[in-house]
Amino acid sequence: MGKRTARALAEAGHIVDAGMRATNSRNTPTVAALAQVKKNHFAPVGAPAETVRAAEHEEPYGRLRDTMTEAPSRIFPPGREGREVVSITYDRIRAEFFHRVGIDELLTPCVSP
Repeated sequence: MGKRTARALAEAGHIVDAGMRATNSRNTPTVAALAQVKKNHFAPVGAPAETVRAAEHEEPYGRLRDTMTEAPSRIFPPGREGREVVSITYDRIRAEFFHRVGIDELLTPCVSP
């Protein structure tokens, strides 16, 4: 989900669980702006309070999380790591993954520009 969708849902009173990369660098101003939203559901989570639950998720999902952040740099040769190529590839992988695990209703029916 995008920033505008998350913000609209939060402002409408819904509980929003959304992630954001680079919260301590390029997205710091966005984090500060979202912290001002009424019913602040954008506060940094860090790590789950339930440490047992966090440990249960680390084994099956930790490796996936760690490898997904490095995968584009291994797939594309230097000079071809542009935002457009990575975004298109990520959208294709995400769509296939959602379809395979049976949550493809979460995909939007249109392609983002």
